[in-house]
Amino acid sequence: MLWEGDWRWRGGCVAEGAFDWQSFAVALCLGLLFLVLGLVLRIAQQTHDAASFRKDHRLQIGDMVNKVGDLHKWHDQRDEDGVFVWVLRRSLERQISELATAVRNLSESIKETKERK
Repeated sequence: MLWEGDWRWRGGCVAEGAFDWQSFAVALCLGLLFLVLGLVLRIAQQTHDAASFRKDHRLQIGDMVNKVGDLHKWHDQRDEDGVFVWVLRRSLERQISELATAVRNLSESIKETKERK
């Protein structure tokens, strides 16, 4: 059982020119082994990718839940009368309008005073 010059296996019980079923079976088993190994590695990679994908989305969903919770806490704030802080009362709106008018009148009177001098 030695290798000879033309790199063909000679020896054993295989006659010259006959098909070597044993070598074929070994080659077939090795090929199937590589295919199965490649399939296992691909499935492992896809499982890892899917797990990291789910983990990323869980983190994003967790952040979104926290932001919605913060928004709800802010939106639910009430003043001492029990009215939501974000509600603009009609009396407050009227006072702001009157304040804006007073500021406008004050600035006009300051301009008139400067023009007289």
